[in-house]
Amino acid sequence: MFQTCTSAGWDGVLAGLMNDSPPGCNDTVTNELPNGDCGNAGLAIVYLVTYLVMTFLVVINMYIAVILENFSQVTAPRTRINY
Repeated sequence: MFQTCTSAGWDGVLAGLMNDSPPGCNDTVTNELPNGDCGNAGLAIVYLVTYLVMTFLVVINMYIAVILENFSQVTAPRTRINY
């Protein structure tokens, strides 16, 4: 998921989530998997777009925080120590 939050490889994740019909998935119903191991295309798109937007905002905020911290260190007044 970390790779996906950096916007790399999201298409592979989306392809796996959108696999909603045989022969790509097993649609056998069990107690643990009521829909088999098939995905849901509409829900996959909503989930992945929401995930990408949220994580992209977090990653961008971290970049901005690092840049602003470095900028404040560079522009901070330096005190001289006289011996």
